[in-house]
Amino acid sequence: MGGLVLSQLLTLYTTPVMYVYLDRFRLWAKARLQRFANPALAAAAAP
Repeated sequence: MGGLVLSQLLTLYTTPVMYVYLDRFRLWAKARLQRFANPALAAAAAP
């Protein structure tokens, strides 16, 4: 494969994957921060 084709394939694959990972991290961090901000939610979510 040529360098241009390979770099385009890597870019077209890795860019959306990075956005998915960043979005999942954002949702995880938001939920975690909400639990610390409101201890009643953390107590209710504990098994």
